[in-house]
Order: sequence, then structure tokens, then C-alpha cells
Amino acid sequence: MGSALGQYSKTFWCVAKIKPGKDQIARSQLVYQGYETFCPKLPALRASGGARREGVRPLFPGYCFVRVNPGTRGWKPVTGTIGVSKLIAFGDQPARMPVGAVERMIDLCDREGCLPCDRDL
Repeated sequence: MGSALGQYSKTFWCVAKIKPGKDQIARSQLVYQGYETFCPKLPALRASGGARREGVRPLFPGYCFVRVNPGTRGWKPVTGTIGVSKLIAFGDQPARMPVGAVERMIDLCDREGCLPCDRDL
């Protein structure tokens, strides 16, 4: 059990830039490869034919958080994933999200991955 925790603690979240209109395929391909993804959403009202409907919209359109474990697959396969444009990086290394930042967003989200508008991040 200790080694599994050790592996998990080596992971970090990075940000993938997604190609326009490829959100679903990029995310499904990343999950298929064994990566955990998180794309938070916000509640939104959508107008359609004069009627307003409740819906959701991405909090960060065109971007998705990806959990990477350098001890296993690493981050390089993410950049070659269908629908992924690139990883946000500093030089040749992906930028790492601050520890706990993505987990905090996940904790604030409802079951559909939607952040309530009345909560502070």
C-alpha cells in the first residue's frame, strides 16, 4: 500500500490546450491512455429560439487539466493525443499546477463537474 501512495504523490496536474471542437475526443483519448482529466464547468443560461434553457459551459474553454505520473507514462504522450494541441509549458517541461489547486476545484464541483457560482475558489 505504501508504494501505491508513493506513486500517486509523484503525480502532478498540467494543462493541455485542446484543438477547437475536439474537447470530447481529446478527453476520451487521454482517459483511454490512462490519464485522469478534469475540465470544470459553470452553470449557464443558453438562448435557443427565444427560450432560455439552463446548461453548462467550460470554465476554461479550450483547456483541460491532465494528471501526469512521471514514474509511469510521463507527459510526452499527451502532446501526441488526438485533439490535444500542446501542453502549457515553460521551456521543454510542462507547467505544473500548484499542489492542491485542481483538487480544490474538484472538491467544489457537483457530480457533473460543475462549479457553483456562489462558491469561492
